[in-house]
Amino acid sequence: MARTRHRNQKASGANEDDDISSMATKTFITKEGVRISELPLKTPEYGKKPTGRTLLDLIDEKRPRDAAGNPISASHKEGEAGEEDKEAEEMEEVFGHRANTFFFAVPLTILLFWLDVLVHMQYRQQTDFKLVIMRCIKAFPAIYAIHYVFHPRRMWVTVRMFLFGMSIAAGCYIVKAVNKHGYYFVMKKTPPLGTLWIWAVIEMGLMEAVLSLVAVYGYTYYAGYSII
Repeated sequence: MARTRHRNQKASGANEDDDISSMATKTFITKEGVRISELPLKTPEYGKKPTGRTLLDLIDEKRPRDAAGNPISASHKEGEAGEEDKEAEEMEEVFGHRANTFFFAVPLTILLFWLDVLVHMQYRQQTDFKLVIMRCIKAFPAIYAIHYVFHPRRMWVTVRMFLFGMSIAAGCYIVKAVNKHGYYFVMKKTPPLGTLWIWAVIEMGLMEAVLSLVAVYGYTYYAGYSII
């Protein structure tokens, strides 16, 4: 009686294992389309080159390819934005985040320089290039620190909301300053705020950037200001 019960328990356990194995074979599939039934389920021999097709070989076979037979990456499927993200990640792997921040902060500092020069030209004031260069040198550490902190976290919801709000606030403040304050105030405030505004727009996604610009335009129209 006990032996019969033991045999029945073993048989039911074996059936459960078979059911689990069968279920895993039917349901388990990688994102490349490789099923578990295609995998060579055996213990690898360490120190020896594997024989037959490996998991990497199966994944490579399942990858979509273009007309020339080259594998199509996932970022290529997602469009140009995916390609740009991949290039940015590759650059960061090569140079590191600090170097990439430096390479980004330099153009922003140059932008600050030219905004300062242009606002002087707009009001027909003589430009003291030495003073402008000194202001840019002093602003460079702040530009570097801001980009260093926010750029890796630009996809966070809180950061995106912050950039969106800051973009609208900076744009509206510049519009108000140009229309309400004197030339000295405008020359002092608008170059750094303009640089911050442009940086925020660059860091945001396309939809948020467009909406922020529309919001600034709406504020300009509602307040009766001119941007020309």
